[in-house]
Amino acid sequence: MNSLSLFGRLFFLGDDRVMKCPTLNRKDAATYLGVSVSTLARWGMLRMGPPFLKIGKFARYRISDLDEYMSSRAVDMVANDQ
Repeated sequence: MNSLSLFGRLFFLGDDRVMKCPTLNRKDAATYLGVSVSTLARWGMLRMGPPFLKIGKFARYRISDLDEYMSSRAVDMVANDQ
């Protein structure tokens, strides 16, 4: 069985070769985004950051949601002639 290591965690690939979307805790998600844990927590309280799952008392972030959030923040650097 194949596996993928991400932030020190092992995720196994199933027989159909499709990996279930792994989630990251807040610390790992902050590292992935390049922000502090407190910034990510503040964004969560203000509902302005990437979406997260609430599992018990813990916030978990899907990598696909983090990637989409980063893509949505891309700035188009085309010069404005106005």
